[in-house]
Amino acid sequence: MTKTIHTATAPNGQTFTRTSHNRTYSHAVVGRKCPKAAFNRLAVTRVTYVSNFKYYLSVEAAKGAVYITKGRNETDGEYEARVLAYRLDNLERMEGFTSATDYADHKAAQAYAALDAAVARGDYDQFHVIGWAGRPDLAAKLASSSSGHYVDVAILEVTRTTK
Repeated sequence: MTKTIHTATAPNGQTFTRTSHNRTYSHAVVGRKCPKAAFNRLAVTRVTYVSNFKYYLSVEAAKGAVYITKGRNETDGEYEARVLAYRLDNLERMEGFTSATDYADHKAAQAYAALDAAVARGDYDQFHVIGWAGRPDLAAKLASSSSGHYVDVAILEVTRTTK
Protein backbone atom coordinates (compact mmCIF):
# COMPACT_ATOMS: atom_id res chain seq x y z
CA MET A 1 0.00 0.00 0.00
CA THR A 2 1.26 3.49 -0.84
CA LYS A 3 2.00 5.84 2.02
CA THR A 4 2.47 9.59 1.93
CA ILE A 5 5.02 11.30 4.11
CA HIS A 6 4.08 14.86 5.01
CA THR A 7 6.89 17.20 6.09
CA ALA A 8 6.74 20.71 7.55
CA THR A 9 9.60 22.95 8.71
CA ALA A 10 9.12 25.39 11.58
CA PRO A 11 10.57 28.92 11.59
CA ASN A 12 13.48 27.79 13.80
CA GLY A 13 14.39 24.93 11.44
CA GLN A 14 12.70 22.08 13.31
CA THR A 15 11.23 19.49 10.96
CA PHE A 16 7.99 17.61 11.61
CA THR A 17 6.80 14.58 9.67
CA ARG A 18 3.63 12.59 9.56
CA THR A 19 2.92 9.45 7.56
CA SER A 20 -0.51 8.62 6.22
CA HIS A 21 -1.92 5.86 4.06
CA ASN A 22 -5.23 7.48 3.20
CA ARG A 23 -5.18 11.18 4.16
CA THR A 24 -3.57 14.17 2.53
CA TYR A 25 -2.49 17.15 4.59
CA SER A 26 -1.69 20.53 3.12
CA HIS A 27 -0.83 22.46 6.28
CA ALA A 28 0.64 21.91 9.73
CA VAL A 29 -0.06 24.25 12.63
CA VAL A 30 2.85 24.67 15.04
CA GLY A 31 3.48 26.80 18.09
CA ARG A 32 5.65 27.16 21.15
CA LYS A 33 4.02 26.34 24.48
CA CYS A 34 3.39 29.46 26.53
CA PRO A 35 5.09 29.41 29.96
CA LYS A 36 2.81 32.19 31.23
CA ALA A 37 -0.27 30.04 30.52
CA ALA A 38 1.41 27.11 32.28
CA PHE A 39 2.08 29.25 35.36
CA ASN A 40 -1.54 30.44 35.33
CA ARG A 41 -2.78 26.83 35.20
CA LEU A 42 -0.63 25.98 38.21
CA ALA A 43 -2.49 28.57 40.28
CA VAL A 44 -5.75 26.75 39.57
CA THR A 45 -4.14 23.35 40.22
CA ARG A 46 -3.64 24.26 43.90
CA VAL A 47 -7.38 23.77 44.44
CA THR A 48 -7.01 20.24 43.06
CA TYR A 49 -4.22 19.48 45.54
CA VAL A 50 -6.49 20.52 48.44
CA SER A 51 -9.31 18.37 47.06
CA ASN A 52 -7.00 15.37 46.63
CA PHE A 53 -5.72 15.68 50.19
CA LYS A 54 -9.27 15.79 51.56
CA TYR A 55 -10.03 12.63 49.61
CA TYR A 56 -6.95 10.89 51.05
CA LEU A 57 -8.12 11.86 54.55
CA SER A 58 -11.61 10.53 53.89
CA VAL A 59 -10.17 7.22 52.70
CA GLU A 60 -8.17 6.93 55.91
CA ALA A 61 -11.15 7.91 58.07
CA ALA A 62 -13.26 5.20 56.44
CA LYS A 63 -10.36 2.75 56.69
CA GLY A 64 -10.58 2.37 52.92
CA ALA A 65 -13.51 -0.03 53.07
CA VAL A 66 -16.06 2.40 51.67
CA TYR A 67 -14.04 2.98 48.52
CA ILE A 68 -13.29 -0.63 47.61
CA THR A 69 -15.94 -3.27 47.06
CA LYS A 70 -15.21 -6.90 47.68
CA GLY A 71 -14.89 -9.00 44.56
CA ARG A 72 -17.34 -11.87 44.11
CA ASN A 73 -14.62 -14.53 44.09
CA GLU A 74 -12.35 -12.74 46.54
CA THR A 75 -11.61 -14.18 49.98
CA ASP A 76 -11.79 -12.02 53.09
CA GLY A 77 -8.01 -12.10 53.38
CA GLU A 78 -7.52 -10.97 49.77
CA TYR A 79 -10.04 -8.17 50.25
CA GLU A 80 -8.43 -6.97 53.47
CA ALA A 81 -4.99 -7.03 51.84
CA ARG A 82 -6.30 -4.95 48.92
CA VAL A 83 -7.95 -2.43 51.28
CA LEU A 84 -4.74 -2.16 53.31
CA ALA A 85 -2.67 -1.63 50.16
CA TYR A 86 -5.10 1.10 49.05
CA ARG A 87 -4.87 2.84 52.44
CA LEU A 88 -1.08 2.64 52.46
CA ASP A 89 -0.97 4.06 48.94
CA ASN A 90 -3.10 7.01 50.03
CA LEU A 91 -0.98 7.55 53.14
CA GLU A 92 2.11 7.59 50.95
CA ARG A 93 0.49 10.18 48.69
CA MET A 94 -0.14 12.38 51.74
CA GLU A 95 3.66 12.52 52.22
CA GLY A 96 3.35 12.90 56.00
CA PHE A 97 1.27 16.08 55.85
CA THR A 98 -1.69 16.55 58.19
CA SER A 99 -3.03 19.80 56.75
CA ALA A 100 -4.57 20.23 53.31
CA THR A 101 -3.10 23.72 52.89
CA ASP A 102 0.41 22.57 53.87
CA TYR A 103 0.11 19.68 51.42
CA ALA A 104 -1.16 21.97 48.64
CA ASP A 105 1.62 24.48 49.29
CA HIS A 106 4.22 21.71 49.11
CA LYS A 107 2.83 20.21 45.88
CA ALA A 108 2.45 23.66 44.29
CA ALA A 109 6.07 24.50 45.18
CA GLN A 110 7.18 21.23 43.52
CA ALA A 111 5.12 22.03 40.41
CA TYR A 112 6.51 25.58 40.18
CA ALA A 113 10.06 24.26 40.58
CA ALA A 114 9.48 21.70 37.81
CA LEU A 115 8.07 24.41 35.53
CA ASP A 116 10.99 26.74 36.26
CA ALA A 117 13.38 23.89 35.42
CA ALA A 118 11.54 23.22 32.15
CA VAL A 119 11.76 26.90 31.18
CA ALA A 120 15.47 26.96 32.07
CA ARG A 121 16.09 23.81 29.97
CA GLY A 122 14.50 25.49 26.97
CA ASP A 123 11.45 23.22 26.77
CA TYR A 124 9.32 26.26 25.97
CA ASP A 125 11.62 27.39 23.14
CA GLN A 126 10.80 24.40 20.93
CA PHE A 127 7.92 24.29 18.48
CA HIS A 128 5.26 21.59 18.81
CA VAL A 129 2.78 20.42 16.21
CA ILE A 130 -0.67 21.51 17.28
CA GLY A 131 -2.29 19.70 14.39
CA TRP A 132 -2.37 18.81 10.72
CA ALA A 133 -5.02 20.07 8.33
CA GLY A 134 -6.12 19.21 4.83
CA ARG A 135 -7.34 22.70 3.97
CA PRO A 136 -6.08 26.23 4.70
CA ASP A 137 -9.33 27.30 6.41
CA LEU A 138 -9.12 24.36 8.83
CA ALA A 139 -5.51 25.22 9.61
CA ALA A 140 -6.52 28.85 10.30
CA LYS A 141 -9.34 27.68 12.58
CA LEU A 142 -6.95 25.44 14.52
CA ALA A 143 -4.37 28.22 14.81
CA SER A 144 -6.89 30.73 16.15
CA SER A 145 -8.23 28.27 18.74
CA SER A 146 -4.72 27.49 20.02
CA SER A 147 -3.63 31.02 20.87
CA GLY A 148 -4.31 30.65 24.62
CA HIS A 149 -1.82 27.84 25.20
CA TYR A 150 0.73 28.56 22.48
CA VAL A 151 2.75 31.56 21.33
CA ASP A 152 4.28 32.13 17.91
CA VAL A 153 1.61 29.98 16.29
CA ALA A 154 2.38 29.45 12.61
CA ILE A 155 0.65 27.74 9.72
CA LEU A 156 3.17 25.86 7.61
CA GLU A 157 2.90 24.53 4.09
CA VAL A 158 3.42 20.78 3.93
CA THR A 159 5.53 19.00 1.34
CA ARG A 160 4.48 15.49 0.37
CA THR A 161 6.50 12.53 -0.77
CA THR A 162 5.07 9.15 -1.70
CA LYS A 163 6.66 5.82 -0.94
